[in-house]
Amino acid sequence: MDGIIDITNESYDLRELYEKDKFDVPSWKHQYIYSYGDLGGATLEQKKFYYVFKESFLKGKYIDLKGNTNYAFILLFNFLEIYDDDKNIDRLQIQFSLLGAHYSETKQYCTSFLLKLLEKIGDQDRINQLKQEDKSLSYNDDYWKLGNRYREKLYLNETDVQLLNKLENPTNNFCDIEACKIEILRLYIALFNELEKVCLDDNVTLQQVFDYIAGIYVKKQYSYQKGSVNYKYSIEETKKYFYQNIFKHAENAVREIYAHKRKLNTDLGLHVSNANDKYNERITSVIEDLLPQLAKKLVKKAHSDTEKELYALNTSRWKIKFEELTDKYKGDYKQFKSDIVALGILNEKNPSIEHIFYEASKFISKYHRETALTLYIYYLHYDLRSESFDNKELTKSIQKNIFESNKQLHDFQLVVSQYINDRDLLGALRSIPPIFETNRKKISVNLDTIKEVEISLSETVNLLNEYLCDDFENEDILIQSIQINDKELEIKITDKKAETKDEVQNIYSSELLLSETQISVLSFFTKNNLSITTDDFKDYAKNNGWFARPIIDGINETCYEFLDDILIEEDDNYYIITENYYQTILAQ
Repeated sequence: MDGIIDITNESYDLRELYEKDKFDVPSWKHQYIYSYGDLGGATLEQKKFYYVFKESFLKGKYIDLKGNTNYAFILLFNFLEIYDDDKNIDRLQIQFSLLGAHYSETKQYCTSFLLKLLEKIGDQDRINQLKQEDKSLSYNDDYWKLGNRYREKLYLNETDVQLLNKLENPTNNFCDIEACKIEILRLYIALFNELEKVCLDDNVTLQQVFDYIAGIYVKKQYSYQKGSVNYKYSIEETKKYFYQNIFKHAENAVREIYAHKRKLNTDLGLHVSNANDKYNERITSVIEDLLPQLAKKLVKKAHSDTEKELYALNTSRWKIKFEELTDKYKGDYKQFKSDIVALGILNEKNPSIEHIFYEASKFISKYHRETALTLYIYYLHYDLRSESFDNKELTKSIQKNIFESNKQLHDFQLVVSQYINDRDLLGALRSIPPIFETNRKKISVNLDTIKEVEISLSETVNLLNEYLCDDFENEDILIQSIQINDKELEIKITDKKAETKDEVQNIYSSELLLSETQISVLSFFTKNNLSITTDDFKDYAKNNGWFARPIIDGINETCYEFLDDILIEEDDNYYIITENYYQTILAQ
C-alpha cells in the first residue's frame, strides 16, 4: 500500500519501547500536515513513537501527546489512505469520531473529510444524521472568509466571492489598514481575471495550469495514486500556495504605489524546483508584465486618514515626500512652508514628526531665514511633546546663514526660551518676523570704547545667565549663555533629565562590550529615531573628532556575532538601525 514507510531493517518490540505511563512523547515541532507521507520527514524516534501511538489508539488507549499534534494529523491521513484501499466508510466514521473526541485539534478536519466523502458516495441520510448530532455543523464557517465579508462592500459577483474565499485572511500591519486591504482585494480580482484571459489565449484555463503545476509537485513529493483522496487533497492544498502568491504580488503593487518600502517575499517556495520553475514561467512572468499598468489604473489614491495610518506604520516614510518637496523647490518658500506643515499634519501619529520640521528648517535656511526659524519653532513644538526632549540645535553654519548679528541670535534664543516656558506656539511664531526688522538709527563710533565693549560682553554673559535662570529656567530645563568669541554668543538649552553616560551604557547587553564612543553613537541614533542622513552623521562624527565610516564599521563588527547580521545599514543617503535589531541589543 502506498505511504507505508520502512523505518529500519532492525526489529524491535514496540511494547518494550513504550509501556503505559513509562515513556516521553518525542517532541515534534508543529507544522502543517498535508498527508500521511509527511511522516517521511520525521526523525527515527518520532516514527517509532507514531507506530506506538497508532497501535495504542486502535486498542482504545489514548496517549496524551502533550501538544505534539502532528502525530494525530498523521494518523488522520493514515486512516484516509486505508479508506482509499477498502472504502469502508463505517470504520472510517468511527475512527474519525474517536480521533476528534480525544484529539480536539483534528475534529473539524475529521468532520470536513467525512462529509465530503459522504457527499461523494451520496449518503445523504448519514450526512443529515451527522448534522443532527453535531449542531456546530450548521454554523456557517464561511462567514469570516474574505469573499463573504467583502461581498457587499466591493459589490462582488459570486465568482469573485468564491475566488476571495480561497485566500487566507491577511494579518500583516499593512493589510490591517482597511483601505489598503480593499485596494489589494480589488487589484487581486482584476489580476486574476487578466491571468485567466492570457491562459485562454493559449487554449487552456488558469485552473488547468494550476492543476498541472500542482501535479508536478505532488507527484514528486508524494507517491499517491492519481485520483485518490490524498492525491486530490494534496493538489487542492498545493493550489492554495498559488492563490496566496498572486495575492502577495498584488499587495506589493499597492505597497509600491502607497510608498510603503517593505515588500513581501513572493518566491513560491515549494520544495520541488521543477514546480517552482513552471510556476515562474507560466504565472510569475505574466504577472510581472500585467501588474504595473493594472495597478496604476486601478489603485485609488490614499485618503488622508489612510496616509496618517501609513506614516504611523512606517516612521521614515515621510522622507520620500520630503525629498520630493526639496527636489522640486524653486524659491517659493511660502509654498514650501505650507507643504511641510501639511506633511506634519499627515504625520500626527508618527513619533518621528519633529524630525520633519528640523530637516525642513535646515534645508530652507539657505533660502529664507524667517521660514527656517518658523519651522524650527514647529520642531521644538513637537519635540517637547515627544517622549524625550532632544532639543537638536541648528548647526553653526546654519546659524551663520540665518543671523546677521549677535543681537538677532540673542533675540531668537529668547523666543525659544519663552516658548519652552509658556508653550504658546502662536506667540512664538509671531515673534519671529520682528527679529529681522531693521532699527535704523544714527550712531557715532568711538574707537576708544572698543576695548570697553569687549569687556562688557563678558559682563553681558553673566547678566544674561542670571536673567535666563530667573525667568525661564525650570526643574526640567537648564538654560546657559556661553561666549563663543568676541563677536558671538550662544544660548544652550539642556534637558536636566537627560541620561548620564553610565545610564546609557547600562541599557545595552553586557555581552556586547561596547566602548564609550560606540555607546554615544547609538545614543545619537536613538535621539534621531534610529535614522540619520549620512551627511548629518559625518558632521556629528567630525564635531567629535571621529571618522564616520570606521565608527559605523566598528559598531557593526562588535554587534555582528551577537545579531548574526549588521546593526547599522546604509540605505540611499541614510544610516538606519532596524527597530527589532535595536531591541535585541538592549539589556534584557
